[in-house]
Amino acid sequence: MVLKNTVAARAARHEKALIHTPKKGSVQERFVDVRTIHDHILCLRTKTPGCFEYATMLQIEGISYDLKSEEEQRQINALYQGFLCALPYPVQILWRVLPLNLSAYLDRFSSKEGGLQQGIWEPLQESHRRFLQYLASQRTLLDRKIYLIIRVNQAEDQPSHGLLSGKKRQHRHDAALSLERARQELDLRVSELIRVFSNMHVSVRQLSGEQEVAPVYYSCLTPQRAALYPLSQELIEGIDRPVLARLPQEKVISQRQKNTEVQERQQEVCSTGPHVSGFAQLADLLAPAAVVVSPDLIKIEDEYARTIVVSHLPRLVAPGWLKPLAELDEPMEVSFHLQPLNSAVVLQQFRRRQMEYQSSRLMAHRKGNEVDPNLKVAESDVDVLIDRLASGEERMLDLSMLVVLRGASRQELNERTERIRSVLQNMLLKVRTALFEQEQGFRSCLPTAHNELGKGILLDSRSASTMFPFLSNSLFHPDGILEGITPQGDPVVLDAWSQEMANANRIILGPPGWGKSHHVKTSIVRMALKYAHVQQYHKDEQEPPVQRFQVIVIDPEREYGRLTAALGGQVIRLAPGARHHINPFDLPYVKREQEHPGGNEHGDRLADHVQRLHSLLEIMLADRTPDHVGKLTANEKGLLDRALYECYRKVGITTDSKTHERPAPLMRDLYEVLDSGICGPDPTALTARLRRYVHGSLAGLFSGPSDIALENAVIVFDIHDMETELRPVGLFLVSNFVWTQSFQSSIPRQLIVDEAATLYQFESGARFLEDLVRRARKHYLGVTIISQHPAMFRDSAIPANCATHVLMRQDATSLDLISTMFKLSDREVQLLRRLGIGEALLTTSEKRLHVRFETSELEHILATTNPQEIASWKHDSRYADVQQIVQGLLAFDGVIDAQKKDEKLHSREHDHERMIPLRVSRQPKDKLLEPSPSMALPTEHKDSPQQEEASL
Repeated sequence: MVLKNTVAARAARHEKALIHTPKKGSVQERFVDVRTIHDHILCLRTKTPGCFEYATMLQIEGISYDLKSEEEQRQINALYQGFLCALPYPVQILWRVLPLNLSAYLDRFSSKEGGLQQGIWEPLQESHRRFLQYLASQRTLLDRKIYLIIRVNQAEDQPSHGLLSGKKRQHRHDAALSLERARQELDLRVSELIRVFSNMHVSVRQLSGEQEVAPVYYSCLTPQRAALYPLSQELIEGIDRPVLARLPQEKVISQRQKNTEVQERQQEVCSTGPHVSGFAQLADLLAPAAVVVSPDLIKIEDEYARTIVVSHLPRLVAPGWLKPLAELDEPMEVSFHLQPLNSAVVLQQFRRRQMEYQSSRLMAHRKGNEVDPNLKVAESDVDVLIDRLASGEERMLDLSMLVVLRGASRQELNERTERIRSVLQNMLLKVRTALFEQEQGFRSCLPTAHNELGKGILLDSRSASTMFPFLSNSLFHPDGILEGITPQGDPVVLDAWSQEMANANRIILGPPGWGKSHHVKTSIVRMALKYAHVQQYHKDEQEPPVQRFQVIVIDPEREYGRLTAALGGQVIRLAPGARHHINPFDLPYVKREQEHPGGNEHGDRLADHVQRLHSLLEIMLADRTPDHVGKLTANEKGLLDRALYECYRKVGITTDSKTHERPAPLMRDLYEVLDSGICGPDPTALTARLRRYVHGSLAGLFSGPSDIALENAVIVFDIHDMETELRPVGLFLVSNFVWTQSFQSSIPRQLIVDEAATLYQFESGARFLEDLVRRARKHYLGVTIISQHPAMFRDSAIPANCATHVLMRQDATSLDLISTMFKLSDREVQLLRRLGIGEALLTTSEKRLHVRFETSELEHILATTNPQEIASWKHDSRYADVQQIVQGLLAFDGVIDAQKKDEKLHSREHDHERMIPLRVSRQPKDKLLEPSPSMALPTEHKDSPQQEEASL
């Protein structure tokens, strides 16, 4: 009791001193060390006036450590230990786990003035919003970031010229030299770090420029204010620069001129070195309004913060023992300071300690006493460390582990502190509150790589390697769409077109009934919703809208018709009796402004396209049996090659790209060339085999030029009515048509090839599909391959050219093949064994994640093909606000009758079939769909075979 009263009195005196004793300094001086930013370098103030320390920040994308095999974990730990052993300078590793800013994500789906059309978009938008709010109510959604900060201290090398000593020019020159030396040293360190971490399959990106570095530092000071009021680009560009007034009559300068002026000002500042100017300072922009320091916490504006120090670690730990803390759903900031120690000095201290242990053991033997067991263990540990330190296999580190917690009130902060302390104590860690050291603890957690709390825990590099800190089971791209939820509750938001992704291609493998199509249709809905509000219309309302995105689906089973109708998309039926045509002879069209002045920038596109036609003709004309897929002979290919060039020559098309705008030949032109014998005799009767595609029952597919206009955001090619023999031809025609339309495209397109194994069974079709996937990225095209047969891709280049892999539950017969194809670990293979419906192992170049594909109710209504489920919703009171959608889905069966449609559309000027979007009555937002757990986790995504047969 006396001790408590003493501590309380001591705390009261400290608070009284803080209130009544004036202290020199300000918030900028005591809490904001950064003074300016040059490219990727933070210039930090020091105690010496006019001298700076320099630091840089690296953003690290963590890996799914727990999904690695034991052998891979040992290799990662060994590489990390090697990194710690060779570490010659202190580093700071900063975990930042903050509440996910849902408003920033949802703003991309919000309707703007003149943006969304009336119809399903507003209910769909509100349903997605409610779904995310429901997820946030179930578990705290967090945004996890990992940073590595390294620092260079060159203050000792800088002469201390006073600002008023008359040597300002010399001072600026010395500061510029110091900055350049620091830049060179930091660049060397960063390049070495990137090399080391790449061996651990950890991606590293250096933050560069004020626009990236300043917001991170600003968020570390005041995360709540940074989320509500982020720094604008204009404010950051105005640092250290005068305010210029622009008169109304002045000509507005271009963005390029602005960038040029900004670069000139930056070069001017860099040439004179970091110095304090009379204009607005970076520290003033970043600093909070007020900071109140108390013994056990600090108050930053309206937010409370507390620093907790880990003071002791358990003797025995397992690799990856930080996982419980990394997966905790609590906002926090964890800072690791690693300070390498001089091995010679540490070795001398250990030898002294070894002699003390030996003396204690000898004294115990002389007295006839038993040696303390703890003394024996300590002596053996020191002996081992001395040998390893002497051989250079080990390095001693000073480790400090600090945890910063924040709360809107003292009560919230205290409750969060108790929860975190409980988790840390369950991990057998001893923690303490940084009593009377809150200011130093908070400053130590800022991204400056400077520990103000002094010595931490003495740890060898082997033990420190078990604290592998680069752990992450989340993936969040700021401009992406929601893919699913991890078992820890973190949203997986993926942007296929982001710079982190090598390409926008993906491959989805899984047996029937496990949710492949359901996931793809949900992604289509969210992509369409994302781009719906950015559609810009011409001033002339009679002109069509300018598309900002297109998703094109090849639908062999008529699964996407209802979805396309609801989204106001376009359904195009391809069949021998349909009136639509796709001419495979069409050449890729390139606009004149995209052409190189020499005309040969893209090579010989005619030769490239002739090779594609060879692949199509081999699928059409090669003999095949149920057990064997035939191929054309070399003589047949030679004859076809001469005939194809002759067809283009007759219509005036040559290798000159200027002639590619002329009308392309048709399939009947090839037939006539072969039949005339102008290119040589036809001993194998290629003409006879081609006849049915020109004058026979299949002539409707190739009887005219292409008359399809891709004018909608969602377009479905329905090839359901093509026979099994013709489906590869249909897949090829659509894929090639999309390729010709996407050549040198300026808008993102996504081509979804469902049941790609139909085309891939042909060698020529496999080559075509592989070439399409390989070259799609250069033309703003992403290809999604869906298949039930992973064995088809055993020796294929498609998995390697897809940046995203979605692997659903596999049967025992294909597990070994999948493991070999995608280099899966034993734990990932075991995960594939136990995946449920709507779950998958999602792998990218950055992460390997266990994901559940969850949807909102309205998204599930649009994605499901189960007619019994839709019929049950018709009479459910919860779906009263979307009855028109449900009724429309029930009325529309996804089938386009060729005869009826041809009669209705024969008199129209347009040659495409446009589906009218379903309309819903406007309802108040509070009456829209409420997410429910039963619908957020659909138990079945795919129809059973009986249900599919009934729906057809």
